[in-house]
Amino acid sequence: MPAARPILITTPIYYVNDVPHIGHAYTTIAADVVARHHRAFGRPVFFLTGTDEHGLKVQKAAEERGVSPKRHCDETVERFLSLWRVLNISFDAFIRTTDSDHEQFVRGALEDLWKKGEIVARDYVGCYCVPCERFWTDKDLQDGNCPDCRRPVERLSEKNYFFLMSRRQDELRAAIRSGRMSVLPESRRNEVLGFLEKPLEDLCISRPKKRLEWGIPLPFDADYVTYVWFDALLNYASALVYTPRGRPGATPPDWQTADIVHLIGKDILTTHSVYWPSMLLGLGWALPARIVAHGWWTVEGQKMSKSLGNAIDPNVITATYGVDAFRYFLLREVPFGQDGDFSAAGLLGRIHHDLADEFGNLVGRLAALVKQKENGKIALDAFRPEAARRKLLDDARAATESFQFSVALTALSALFADLNKKINDERPWESEASRRRETLATAAVELARAVFLLSAYTPDLAKSAAERLGCARDFQDAARLFSDDEVRRAAPWTVSAGKPLVEKLVIPLSPATLPEGKAVIDFADFQKIELKTARILTAERVAGSDKLIRLEVALGEEPVIKRQLVAGIGRRYAPEQLVGKSVIVVANLKPRKIFGVESNGMILAAGTETGLCLLTPDGEIDPGTPVQ
Repeated sequence: MPAARPILITTPIYYVNDVPHIGHAYTTIAADVVARHHRAFGRPVFFLTGTDEHGLKVQKAAEERGVSPKRHCDETVERFLSLWRVLNISFDAFIRTTDSDHEQFVRGALEDLWKKGEIVARDYVGCYCVPCERFWTDKDLQDGNCPDCRRPVERLSEKNYFFLMSRRQDELRAAIRSGRMSVLPESRRNEVLGFLEKPLEDLCISRPKKRLEWGIPLPFDADYVTYVWFDALLNYASALVYTPRGRPGATPPDWQTADIVHLIGKDILTTHSVYWPSMLLGLGWALPARIVAHGWWTVEGQKMSKSLGNAIDPNVITATYGVDAFRYFLLREVPFGQDGDFSAAGLLGRIHHDLADEFGNLVGRLAALVKQKENGKIALDAFRPEAARRKLLDDARAATESFQFSVALTALSALFADLNKKINDERPWESEASRRRETLATAAVELARAVFLLSAYTPDLAKSAAERLGCARDFQDAARLFSDDEVRRAAPWTVSAGKPLVEKLVIPLSPATLPEGKAVIDFADFQKIELKTARILTAERVAGSDKLIRLEVALGEEPVIKRQLVAGIGRRYAPEQLVGKSVIVVANLKPRKIFGVESNGMILAAGTETGLCLLTPDGEIDPGTPVQ
C-alpha cells in the first residue's frame, strides 16, 4: 500500500499585539483536532502556527513602551505560547516572522518575483489606513472611511512597489472552479468567485522606511520594507525550509507535494484565497489544496467588544469548566463555517448532557458491569460487530477529515446513545454467561473505537476513558483497533473502577435577592408536587413541530407502569438519544393536550430552550422511585 501523502495543516499566524481570545482558540483547536486525527491514523502531519510580528502597530506599541520592537514581540508572544500549552495544542512548529531564517526566505521570494518581472515600481496616489496598514481606492471606502475598521484614512502620494496580481485573475478563478484549490464551505467559495468577477487590481507590497522601519527590507530597494501581509503569508512556506521552535523531531513536508490545508477566519478570506494563491502562482509554487474559513463567535447573542466587557478569555473559561469541555463545546456547538454563539449555559449543558450523562456514565456503567459480572475482564473473542454502529464510526471519521466537526461529534453522540440502549435492551446483568460476554465485549470494543475518534477532540478525557476500559495499549495501533479479526485475537482488556469520568459542575452564582413583590410558596405547597424517577422507553417527534417529542416512560417495573409525556426538548435532543435514559418527572400534573397529543406529566430539565440539560439521577435507580 502506498505511503499516505503528508498533510500540512496551518492556522493563520496571529498578530502579536492581540490578546488571545475565543476566535484564536477556535481556529487553533480545530487545526489541532485535524492534526491529531491524521496522526492517530498514521498519516505524516506537519501542524504549523505562529505569530505575525512586523508592521506599524507593533512599532508604535514598542515606542509607547520605550522598548525595541523585537523586545516587545519577545515579551508579548508568550501570551499565545502559554494559551496553546493550556489548550493542549500539539503544533509541530511555531513560527515568528521575526525569525532571521524567515526574513531571509522572504527576501529570497521577493528577489525571485522581482527578477521575473512580477513586481514593478509605481507612483501611488490614494487612501491609506494607518491602523490597518492598508491602501484603499476611493470606491473601497465606506462613508469616506476605511471599510475594515471604519476609521478615517489619509491621502497619500508616494512611490511604492506593486505585485502584478491582476495577471493571475483568470488562472486563479479557474483553479477554484476546477477544484484544484478548494475554498470551503460553499458559501465562502461563492464569495471568492464573486470577488474575482470584478477586475483584480495589483497589490502594493511595500512601505517606505521613512514611514515604517519595522519590517523586512526589500532586497532590490533598501529604502523600503515589505508589506506586512506579504511577509506574513510566506510563513506557510518558509517554515518548511528551516526549523522554527516546536515538537522535536517533527519533519516538514515538501511544499510542492504536500496536501496543504489552511484553516482561517472568514475575515481574512480574501487575503488567503486571492492574495496568497496569486503570490504562489507568480512564484511557480503549488497551490493549497483547501482553504477552510470558519465564522465568528458572539457571546449570548452580542458581538464581543471591549466596551461591553464580554470578550471570552479562554484561560478563564478553561480554569472554570475544563480544557476538554471547552474544546468539545466549540466544535460540537456550531457547524464549522457558520457563526456561533457562546454561552455559559450552553457549555454547561454540553458538559452535563454530552460528556457526563451520555459518555461518562456509559464508560462507568460498562466498566462496573464488567467488574461485577466478568471479574473485570472483557473477553474480546466474544466481540460481534454491528453494521449500524460501524457506519456511525465511519461517518465520524469522514466528517472529521472533511472539517465537519459538529457532524462527527453528533455521530459519536448517537453511538453512545445506541450503546446505552443496547445495554438496556440486552440486560447483561441478568442474561446467561455467553450472551452477557458478547454484549459486554461488543459494547466495549465499539465504545473504545469511538473513544479513539474522540481523542482528537478531547485528548485527556479520551485517555482516561481508555484507561478505564483497559484498552490503552491498543490505542497505539489504529489498524489493529479497527480490525474485527485483530480485536478478537487480542488479550482481554482489564477494566478499572473509579470516580465518575466527567464530574458535573456546580458553578457558584453571585448572591441575589428576589425582586420586590416576587411570589414565594410555602413548603406545604411544594410537597404537593409528586416527583418520580422514570425510564424513557420510546421517543418520537411530534408531527409538525421541531421542538416537541412524544415520550413513553416507565414509572415502575413490576408491574410496568407506562405514561405518555410531551416534552419541548426536540431542539436539544434527538429522539434516539433519549431512549433508555433515566429522568425526573412531575407525575401528578393534570393531563393536557399539546399539539394535539395528550401529555400526562412533565419531564424536568434546566437551561434555555437550546441549552437544555435533562435532570437525571446520579446512578442506577428503579423507575418510579420518589424524589425526596
